[in-house]
Amino acid sequence: SPPSWHLLSVARTGHLLRETATTWPRHATSTAAEVTWQAPPDHTQHGGNLLGFDHDRLAVPTTHAGRAHLTLVDSTTGQTIWSTRLDGDEITSVTGNGTDSMIAVTFSGALSCLDSTTGELRWATNLPRSRHGRVLNAPVITDDGRLIVGTLDHLTGLSMQTGAELWTTRALAPVDTLMTYGRGLASGHVVVLPFSGPYRGLTAVDSGDGTVLWSQTSGPAPTSTLTAVPGTDHAVVMRAESETLECVELATGAMVWRAVVGGKFTTVSAIPTSAGIVVVTGDGTVHVLDTRTGRPLTKSTQLTNGQSDGWGPYRSTGIGVATDPVAVGGQVVVTTVSGDVWVIDPAGDHELVAALGRHVTTRPVPVRNDRLAVLTTDARLDVIACPPRSVSRADGVGATT
Repeated sequence: SPPSWHLLSVARTGHLLRETATTWPRHATSTAAEVTWQAPPDHTQHGGNLLGFDHDRLAVPTTHAGRAHLTLVDSTTGQTIWSTRLDGDEITSVTGNGTDSMIAVTFSGALSCLDSTTGELRWATNLPRSRHGRVLNAPVITDDGRLIVGTLDHLTGLSMQTGAELWTTRALAPVDTLMTYGRGLASGHVVVLPFSGPYRGLTAVDSGDGTVLWSQTSGPAPTSTLTAVPGTDHAVVMRAESETLECVELATGAMVWRAVVGGKFTTVSAIPTSAGIVVVTGDGTVHVLDTRTGRPLTKSTQLTNGQSDGWGPYRSTGIGVATDPVAVGGQVVVTTVSGDVWVIDPAGDHELVAALGRHVTTRPVPVRNDRLAVLTTDARLDVIACPPRSVSRADGVGATT
């Protein structure tokens, strides 16, 4: 959770007394943002993602009193279309299932499929208690209608239509941080997952029965989200322990190229664009690399707006980038833990377009008219207008729809 520093006095009785205000305010005044929607009092959200539908509608996860809530919001008016309370605790991912439904997954392993228009529950299921431990990232949806869910020691295949369990396997355990930081992807029947060691790294399984197709060894540090390279059967992934970006073949796991990028600990994904692959590390270092070879296209630059220590999985002595960059209106947009929003052009140059003054650990999403929707940890939804730039995300990559 976000840190908050206080000065304490020690009384003669041995009790600790807080006699001052918070020395590092959790939230400050925002600039250059339009507050679209605010959740009811005492709602919060840490981690997970926003999900966009039909350009204007946003599925917004929040938590209140340890219970999960999901709300559909009109991003142009701020109107609540529907809101519902779900089984489970905090929502760790919301995934679109076509254009008419969505699947919410909670930390404790509760899965709910809802109609995106009405919020009506289509099906709900809970992973068995022995398997639910820490569901921290989005499931993978396959072309054959399967939902692949990873926990710390199990991998389970479910039916997208009914939520029924199709298969489960423990053959991949123990993995310690399976699916903790990064998201996987599907290519046909091959599902590639960024397992995080200590025994497995990137691992591919058959979506039909969970059979392991190929697997890499890995050190204890996590890889990041796998990002498909459009027009190829390749994907790029960050390896935090070696500060490298790798391009791999999805069918075999063979490495196509590797590039040393430097920078502090990061779990965010690289972004393939028409100009090259944009990489932003946890300390705000920006790299632009050639898609085919991984060689640098520009000199690295630095997002500079003071230092901001990260926390949780975002361990950083730099600016603290906690969420994946996204493409908005022909540009790559990066949001920091402290709520600063940056745009980056093909040369790696950047501009600060908003300072929300609130912590952000939930993945933002693009909305209509070159805007970015950002949810803060106190469950406030801001919509930011981004100036047009020349960076363009390759078709089919980046925006969550």
